[in-house]
Amino acid sequence: MDAYRAIPKYDLLYVSDSGMMWRKHTFEAALDENRSLCLLAHPISWLHEKDDLIAIIREVEDDDRRRAAQRFDTFAENHLKYYERRLAEGV
Repeated sequence: MDAYRAIPKYDLLYVSDSGMMWRKHTFEAALDENRSLCLLAHPISWLHEKDDLIAIIREVEDDDRRRAAQRFDTFAENHLKYYERRLAEGV
């Protein structure tokens, strides 16, 4: 059963964050309700050293770019080594 069907079926209190902002209830306020919760939270937002969502997004973007560039660099280096080996073999 997906969460959106379980919420009304089990009378769950839906608590979520979006962009480091809680919606209708904060997590702490929801705990005071003394009800079962359906909690949607994004830990990267709350556990990151920076308290700035845009900075977090940019950091993730930079990491993705670095990883992609590294894959292309490895690909290019392997091709260069291949052609150097072929030349050395006289092929």
